[in-house]
Amino acid sequence: MVDSREARWVLRCCVVVAGVVVAMLATWIAGDPIARLTTDWTAFDNAADRLLAGDEVYRPYDESTEPFPYLYPPPALWLSVPLAAVGFELSWVLSAGLTGGAMLWGLVILRRLADELQFGDERPQTGLIAPAALSGIAIAATLIGQYSGLWVLSLAVSCRAFVYGHERRAGFALALLILKPHIAVAVPIVLLWSRSWRALGAFVGASGALIASSVVFGVEQWVDFRSNIAMMADFQRDGLVPFDKMVTTQGVLQHATGWATSSPAVIAVWLLTAAIGGAIVLRAWSRQRFREDPVLAFGVFALFVVVCNLRIYFYDGLIAVAGAMVVAMRVGASPSRVTSRLVGALVALMWLGSWAAVFGGPYLAFVAAAVGLLAIGGSSSMATRTGPPAPPLVDERPTEEGSIGLSANPTIRS
Repeated sequence: MVDSREARWVLRCCVVVAGVVVAMLATWIAGDPIARLTTDWTAFDNAADRLLAGDEVYRPYDESTEPFPYLYPPPALWLSVPLAAVGFELSWVLSAGLTGGAMLWGLVILRRLADELQFGDERPQTGLIAPAALSGIAIAATLIGQYSGLWVLSLAVSCRAFVYGHERRAGFALALLILKPHIAVAVPIVLLWSRSWRALGAFVGASGALIASSVVFGVEQWVDFRSNIAMMADFQRDGLVPFDKMVTTQGVLQHATGWATSSPAVIAVWLLTAAIGGAIVLRAWSRQRFREDPVLAFGVFALFVVVCNLRIYFYDGLIAVAGAMVVAMRVGASPSRVTSRLVGALVALMWLGSWAAVFGGPYLAFVAAAVGLLAIGGSSSMATRTGPPAPPLVDERPTEEGSIGLSANPTIRS
């Protein structure tokens, strides 16, 4: 088990280092805030302006006129529309506040869940919320106003809902990922695999409602969105996207070697990584194992959908940061000092790698640490042999008032 004094020492080091780096970033931004904060969030602001003006939202990408293309599906326009009603500075505040607030909310949920399930006697690993929130990717994702914090919140709410038997609530929360289709595509697969039928039904229903709501913006938005995605896929195949900003094994390999994206070697390595990662996730989400430890299942899922994906940029590496936090909290309670220290070392490598990459370095260390944590999280019988087992999932049952909730003595699923 992780020693509480060691955990406090690591936490203090993270806070001090992150404080210095954040101060440096703040000083740099203060030098020219307009220019240095004109980043990804402006794509959302411009999309909202074009939508309300009746112009094309999804335009062919031209870096000379639009350095930050709008690539989210039409339902995400609901998040952008409010930006059209406020000025430049307030638009950034709203964008940064949305992702930063959602991220912190999600991390707090995970931290509370670790306390409720009592992962370890001293539970020093619950203090990982601070290093996670102060990681380079977390700070960068907030400053550029991306939606990454929403994906962390979605997974955290769903994870906690599953632990306490609220499958429908978990499915509704996971539906938010439909705004990031290349992540959401894995959700119905794991829900089917774990036979979480109520969660799957809620996910499909809520996703359908989100998609249907975008009809308000015009059906043609979906046609244009599909054209833009095809165009970006062509760019990626031709090696015209910034692989140095990707946190996937495929992106890191392509950037490190300079090989073409369609190179057989790149494809083979990605397929191998995806196959092994997929096997780990399916093992963790098998019906019996998922019922025993849904927390660890969510941790490996979060790591998998990032490092084994085809296109995940650094800001969405925040999902992997949350996954690492979950694996560290769950596996860090291991009685084996070797296991707990290895997990701690990988988390530290991921944290340092995220900050090194923010200042222009490659994401190799970040991705390597994430792959290592994925392997540890999915290793043999980790869910039941390396620490106190998570409480079994409980059934949703009516309260005396007839609503759905946990009774004082919940019924344990057989």
